[in-house]
Amino acid sequence: MQALKAHNAQVGNEVQSYTYWGDKAFTSGPVYFGALVCFMFILGMFVVRNGIKWWLAAGGAFMTFLALGRNFDAFNDLMFHHLPLYNKFRTVEMALVIPGMIFPIIGIWGLSEVLQRKVEAARLKKAMIWSYAITAGVCLIVLLVPTLLLDFRSTFDEAHLQGLLDWYVNALPADRQARDPNDSLQSLGRQTTGGGDVILYNVKIKE
Repeated sequence: MQALKAHNAQVGNEVQSYTYWGDKAFTSGPVYFGALVCFMFILGMFVVRNGIKWWLAAGGAFMTFLALGRNFDAFNDLMFHHLPLYNKFRTVEMALVIPGMIFPIIGIWGLSEVLQRKVEAARLKKAMIWSYAITAGVCLIVLLVPTLLLDFRSTFDEAHLQGLLDWYVNALPADRQARDPNDSLQSLGRQTTGGGDVILYNVKIKE
C-alpha cells in the first residue's frame, strides 16, 4: 500500500493483491487451530497426569507429519507406499483433522483439571510459565524478527507477477510482512487473556 502511494498510484484504503506466499498452487479451507487453543493444549500437556495424553499427542504428531507431504519426503514416501489407504487421501492436509481435534481435547482436559483443583499450585505455576513462554515466544519472534522464521516470498511470484513493475514486485514481501504484527499481537492478547483468566480463577478460589 505504501509503495503504491509512493509511486502516485490512485488507491483507496484497500487493495487486492497476490498476498499468499506459500508453495501451493492454491489454497482452500485452511486449518485453523487458534492461539488460545495452542496455549491450552500445552498447558494441558503439563497439568494432566493421565498417560493417555501421550498417546493423543503422539497421534497428533504422527498425523501432522503425514500432513507435511513432500515437505517431509523421507517419512511420507514410506507411508505412501506402506500405510494402507494413505495413497487414497484427496490431499495430505486432510490428516490435520485429527490434530485439530486432539489440541482442544487435551486443552479442555487440562482446563478441567485446573478448575476442579486437581493440580497443585506449584505444578500449575510451572505449567503456566512454560506454556506462556512457548506460545508467547513464538508470537514475539514473528512480531519482532519475522524474517527469522518466514521469508514472505512465494515460488509462484515470478509466474503470477510477470510483466509487472519491479518496484511493485519488490514491495509485495514488505506488504505481506506488514500483516504479521497485527496477527501476532492478537494471538499474544488471546493467550494473555486466557492465561490471566485461569490465574484469576485460582486466586479467587483460594480467597
